[in-house]
Amino acid sequence: MNLKLSLRYQLHDCKKAIIIFYAIVFAVLLLMTLSISFPDSNIVTVKGRLGGMEIATAIFLFVAGLNSFRETFRMFLQNSISRKTMFIGRLVSVSTISLGMALIDSIISTVFKKLVPINSEVNYESIIETMYRSRYEINSSGVSMYLEKVLFSLCLYAAVSMIGYFITTLYYRMGKGAKIAVSVGVPAGLFIALPIVDASLFHGEIGRAFGDLISFAFGYSNGANPYYGMVTLLLIFAVFSALSWLLARKAVIKD
Repeated sequence: MNLKLSLRYQLHDCKKAIIIFYAIVFAVLLLMTLSISFPDSNIVTVKGRLGGMEIATAIFLFVAGLNSFRETFRMFLQNSISRKTMFIGRLVSVSTISLGMALIDSIISTVFKKLVPINSEVNYESIIETMYRSRYEINSSGVSMYLEKVLFSLCLYAAVSMIGYFITTLYYRMGKGAKIAVSVGVPAGLFIALPIVDASLFHGEIGRAFGDLISFAFGYSNGANPYYGMVTLLLIFAVFSALSWLLARKAVIKD
């Protein structure tokens, strides 16, 4: 019973934000459709490749994950709902929301493609078509393509949601000094110190090794296979879920 309440609460907590997000998405796509269909109107003309709506959804879910621990944790513990129940509800809600938004985004992209005139100068691509263009440039329609699009988006959304949840849980557990150290040290280390060390001491070997790892993890070295990317994203989801639980299970209520 508590698990059902946990799931319902966490789904309801995101409901309003998701509605606002898609209202904005629909407004933008409507403007783009009018611009493409009526190029001689006063609306700004759109040309070239369009797409990547899934990136906007991923960013939205990442930010939602960043704002999904503190208040929920405090309320649940104050109402005698265990950390385990809260966390399981979180996993189920993330999976449910990710699947729902993956289906919605795939439907939107399919409908938008149908609305774009054949003779227009616009080519709409989903994120999976952009990332694996060589795979889909011949055939970008059909049930298999739609299924792969939904599955890839589902894995992407679940992964970024849990990364955001892990970060907010980690910050909740840390003191003020540790928060400052991590906030400054991690970006500086990754984007300033590491490139300098790599270039001066390792002659770019770290960068090349990282590039090879990404190429393998997302299937570029195996015939542009998106299922490699899906497995990688699921592993990211699993790892950050485990780390989040390790942090959440001993967390205490803070003022």
